[in-house]
Amino acid sequence: MKKLILLLLLIPLAFSCNSEPEIVTVDGIYEIEMPGNMTPMYTFLNEDASLQYSNLFSEKYLMIIHENKSEWIDLVGQENYFMQYVNYLSDGLETSYGKNGYISDIYLNNSKSAKLFEINGIVDGIDVIWNTIYFEGEDNLYQIAYWTVAGRDNNMVELMNVAKTFREL
Repeated sequence: MKKLILLLLLIPLAFSCNSEPEIVTVDGIYEIEMPGNMTPMYTFLNEDASLQYSNLFSEKYLMIIHENKSEWIDLVGQENYFMQYVNYLSDGLETSYGKNGYISDIYLNNSKSAKLFEINGIVDGIDVIWNTIYFEGEDNLYQIAYWTVAGRDNNMVELMNVAKTFREL
């Protein structure tokens, strides 16, 4: 009986691993190519996220938050507003993790410049690797956050490649 239950649980996993990547469009604002082995999360971890996908078996997660750029500029002013955005959000993650992270420059596949914030640490007793790509669009500021558990570094490479397919419409 246990073998039958295990087999029934593994059948969907086998089919999901073989599915083709899918281009997901969100509200006509942006699109991203999601791997076929990741599925939408309908129980949102973050209510501000406009997209959240996961693969619970591989323990990999990706979410995107977009915020109105003009509202942020109204709040902090025009001068250096994008770096203020990056630093404000990165500081919040550093506070949550109790560690310092690292910010570097990267380019998305469409050659758009972005900032990558990398941090790892213990969250709710789980050792997590977390990256966030900050990107300035035409009308929005974006956070493309992806994470996995420690020891699954190959997930981070895959998720970075997924994040780089992001394209504002």
